[in-house]
Amino acid sequence: MADEDRSPENDRDENSKMIHKFPDIPVHVDAPHPPKVEVNLPPHPKVKAAGEDSRQMGKMAIASTAASSFVSPIIILSVVGWWLDQKLKTGPWMAFGGVVLGFVVGVMQLLRITSKLNE
Repeated sequence: MADEDRSPENDRDENSKMIHKFPDIPVHVDAPHPPKVEVNLPPHPKVKAAGEDSRQMGKMAIASTAASSFVSPIIILSVVGWWLDQKLKTGPWMAFGGVVLGFVVGVMQLLRITSKLNE
């Protein structure tokens, strides 16, 4: 209902009251200019190219898997051979075969990893 009572004349009256309530902002012609600051920064530090670090980190990651990729097949296949010996009651032959096969697989994995490092 208050909006219905408003008219353009009432708006002008309110605006003129507000204008008289606050003083005019003085214009300063003699205002000083802001100071000019010269920035002397040190030279930017030399950063290695992103490709160098990522290649080096990639090679380190590959090299860190070398030991586990050699030992893991030996352990896993010898345990599988031992388990087969227990199930089939064949003595230590399956476990021995698992160790030999694990050694062969481990050496193949180690050769694959070293060839990746030499690329």
